[in-house]
Amino acid sequence: MDIDQLTRIFCEIDDFCNEFQQYVEHTFLPGEKNSRRGPSGYLHDSEIMTIVVAVQFSGYRTFKEERWIMKMIPNEKMLQVHHCKFDSLKENMQNMYKEKGKTWISHLPAIVDLLRDHWKLIHITPVDNMTYHFVAKAETESHPKVPVNHSFPHVSDWLSAIDNVSKDKLPKILLLKAIDLKNRLLSTMSNEKLLHGDLHHDNILQHGKDWIIIDPKGVIGDIEFEAAAFDFMYVSELANSNDAKEIIHPRIELLAKKSNLNQKRLMDWIYVRLILMAA
Repeated sequence: MDIDQLTRIFCEIDDFCNEFQQYVEHTFLPGEKNSRRGPSGYLHDSEIMTIVVAVQFSGYRTFKEERWIMKMIPNEKMLQVHHCKFDSLKENMQNMYKEKGKTWISHLPAIVDLLRDHWKLIHITPVDNMTYHFVAKAETESHPKVPVNHSFPHVSDWLSAIDNVSKDKLPKILLLKAIDLKNRLLSTMSNEKLLHGDLHHDNILQHGKDWIIIDPKGVIGDIEFEAAAFDFMYVSELANSNDAKEIIHPRIELLAKKSNLNQKRLMDWIYVRLILMAA
């Protein structure tokens, strides 16, 4: 069995597991939560089943022999990048960028490995039907820490635009309040994290029963700045409501409570970000 055959087997097993999981969730009675003993697994069921199939063709009788992995799975990245699920992406990259696209596709498994190790990601699962972007679901046990060596901007870099806004563009009282809040928030910022930077509703997509975040900007700041990008009101609500505070304040309070955020900082960042958008 060569790597292409094993990849096809893995993709078929993975499709089966996804369909079976949906069947279980809709058919079986729910059991006790967190009833599974021991640490959470690093591999998906489809990856474990693929390894079981591979060992049957390896010529070894037990899993104690480690050499079969090198023989049957010479490219371990196969379990991280579903080759048979991103044919459109591969074709589009090569058509648009020619040799550069071909090179990027060939380097993609190494890029995924690099990001996995850097962000300490687990359960990396590429989505189906990728076209022009490589998109994968992943999990991490904690919020990403700020890398030691990085080129990400700081929120202060973004917010410098507020200091340069023409006094004729925005009411002076609103602009001065935003500058004051901005300076106070930056001076009291602690526990900085690497943020998505543009985490509004259009960048949060539903994928079956899961959620996917797309289009990260990458910026260093605190968590309340991240959450302040949410769309707390629809345009129709803003246009038809006599008192927007009655709508937006309970939503901010709920988000802060559920996400364990500082409500006052969240409200202040919302104001600053709104002025930044208008700047």
